[in-house]
Amino acid sequence: MRKLMLGLAVLLVAGGFGLAVEFPTSGETEAVGMMGAVKSLFTGEEAGKGFVMTARRGPYRVSWDKKTILEVHSLKPLRTLAKETMVHLLARKQAVQPTSTGGTFPPMLIQVRAIVAGSHFKPPRLTAKLREQRLEWVSGKLRPKSGGREFEVKGYLIGKSIEAPVLIVARKGGKALEKRMRVFVAGHLDSSERKNKKIAATEVLILEPKFKEYELTHVLAHRKPPVEKKPDEDDIDF
Repeated sequence: MRKLMLGLAVLLVAGGFGLAVEFPTSGETEAVGMMGAVKSLFTGEEAGKGFVMTARRGPYRVSWDKKTILEVHSLKPLRTLAKETMVHLLARKQAVQPTSTGGTFPPMLIQVRAIVAGSHFKPPRLTAKLREQRLEWVSGKLRPKSGGREFEVKGYLIGKSIEAPVLIVARKGGKALEKRMRVFVAGHLDSSERKNKKIAATEVLILEPKFKEYELTHVLAHRKPPVEKKPDEDDIDF
C-alpha cells in the first residue's frame, strides 16, 4: 500500500499538478533495551530529568518523564522480610514425601532459582527450558514457621536457608541515581545525531550488581518498551 501511495505522489508531481505529498517516515526512533552505567547526571535546567549513560555504541543521553518507571533493586536475606510480604519464587513444587521413620515431609518448594519481593514485580513467562525442568513461578504471602527458622508460601515450605538472598524491587524517583551505578534502560532511541544519541526512557532499572539471575527474573536480553503505534497508512489524508 505504501509503495502504491508513493507512486501516486510521484505521478501527481510529474503531471504538473504541483502537489507535494508528505508521508510520515518510519525508523525515526527505535525501541531498545540496554545495560550501561551512569556517567553523569543532568545539571542546570535539566537537573532531575535524566542522565548520561555509557554503554555499547554510546554514550547516550537518557531522559524521563512522569510516566517513566524508575526502579531500585537491592538484596536482603529472607529472614529480614516482614510477615505477609508478597514474594515470588521460581522453584519446583514437591508434594508430601514419606520419611524413613514412617512420617512425612511437608510440601516444599525445591530447586529455588530466584526469590523476588515487590508489589510491582510481575514474573515473566517461563521459557521452554524452565518448563522442562518443572520450574514455575509461585507467588504468595510469606509466613514464618517453626519460630522463624523456616518460611512458607501458599502452604509450601521454602527449601532455602533463611539467609537466602531476596531481590527487593522498589519504585523510587530519579534522586536514587548516582554516578557509576549499573542500570538497565528501556525506551525509544533517537540516533539521528550521531554524536548526540538520545533515549526517551519508559523504564530505568537500577540493578543490583551481586544479583546473578536477571535473565530469569527480568529477561533483560529481550526486554524492550511497547512498540509505539504509528498512523495507519491507509488513513493518510491527501
